Amino acid sequence: MSCGNKFHILEIRDLSISFRQYEKGTKQVELPVISRLNVTVHEGEIVAVVGSSGSGKSLLAHAILGLLPANAACSGDFFFLQEPLTPERMGQLRGKEIALVPQSVTYLDPLMKVGKQVRRGRGDRNTVGRQRELFAQYGLSREVEEKYPFACSGGMSRRILLATALMEHPRLIIADEPTPGMELSLARKAMEDFRRFADDGNGVLLITHDIELALQVADRIAGALVDAAYRKEENPRIAVEVLIGHGVCHIIAETSVSIPQDEVESIVHRIAGNLHTDYLEMPQDGCLANNQAEGIRCGDNGIFKGVPVTEEQKALCEIAKSVYHTYPSDGKYIIDEARLILCQSNAPAAELRKRYPGAEVNPLGDWTGGTDVDSGATNRKLGSDMADSVTGGGLHGKDLSKADVSVNIYAWLKAQETGKPVELCCAIGDDTVDSIPYAEIVETARRYILSLGGFEKFAEWGLVR
Repeated sequence: MSCGNKFHILEIRDLSISFRQYEKGTKQVELPVISRLNVTVHEGEIVAVVGSSGSGKSLLAHAILGLLPANAACSGDFFFLQEPLTPERMGQLRGKEIALVPQSVTYLDPLMKVGKQVRRGRGDRNTVGRQRELFAQYGLSREVEEKYPFACSGGMSRRILLATALMEHPRLIIADEPTPGMELSLARKAMEDFRRFADDGNGVLLITHDIELALQVADRIAGALVDAAYRKEENPRIAVEVLIGHGVCHIIAETSVSIPQDEVESIVHRIAGNLHTDYLEMPQDGCLANNQAEGIRCGDNGIFKGVPVTEEQKALCEIAKSVYHTYPSDGKYIIDEARLILCQSNAPAAELRKRYPGAEVNPLGDWTGGTDVDSGATNRKLGSDMADSVTGGGLHGKDLSKADVSVNIYAWLKAQETGKPVELCCAIGDDTVDSIPYAEIVETARRYILSLGGFEKFAEWGLVR
């Protein structure tokens, strides 16, 4: 179905916003902030509005909801569910069919307990049940219901605001920087919930300063393409290489299933923004394909070593997640006993020094990262993926028949379980590894990948998470 035929949840035409200001005494001037903006959110879509701080993103949300200040001049046409969105209609829909997840936690009433706020003062069984269901979704206990906002952390308050937005089963959610301050796993869960909400025939307008949602952009794209192949076949054969830099994403895929160009571009744009996508798809080598014709066997030569993760490595992983949550772009981190070195792109060093006193931050100065510069290539960051474990090949962008994926995962899991290093080797065509049928090793890896949410999710943090 073309976008033109999709049902419009929200449509904005020629939106302009300006502010009246006084200059030199009583002289008034108009300060334009948004000029002739057009935005459409179809059913099933998450539309991201991306811009730097101060660019007017939040004003867009306030204009839709009719919450602009008195000195703002607003022109343009708004439509909700393909009908004109008049100020009167907005007053009826706001907080019900159209819900806001605001940027500031000060939207919570400081004089009312948060449970009662989310329920809007109602105490019937269905309303209380709905509120508790949403609280449980975001890790908020029954005790939180009785707290006042001042007793809640910033991350907890944001989860309460998310629950408030979902309370009335809206058709459109306007999410204005919804996840800062939330623990990383909960932030990801919030984004996944927005995706499910949209998949149910609703729409999300996501307002954010940065479209990147993970450090390893190239690996995530490769993983998402492998996920796409598995949606088309139970056991596809695919190997993907991705190279990103300076606004261009180059992809080469050797695959037994075809992935349409528009699906590839959609994946790239969702993960990395509006990059030019250069996609080449080729069939898998015939000899390698025949290797799997009579059953799942080892698809590569390799030497693998799984090593238990140390407490120091776990601590470094948590630091990386915490830094990335605030500054979601490339970073490199080292712990050497008492020495902590943080090299983080697109982040002011002074802010990181306040957060991590004693750390060595950007020793050569602040630096720029992201897809406009260089987000790397598939499997470039295996050190952070695997810690002390060793592999002869990369983890990402490959199907489960590849030993680089399945044997690596198997060896790593066994090392964590036994607390001892695990060393394995295999050759193309082997039907057993570590005295276990290769098909069983593949199923172990499949269960692990599924437990994380797929190959793209696996690529976000690799094995150390």
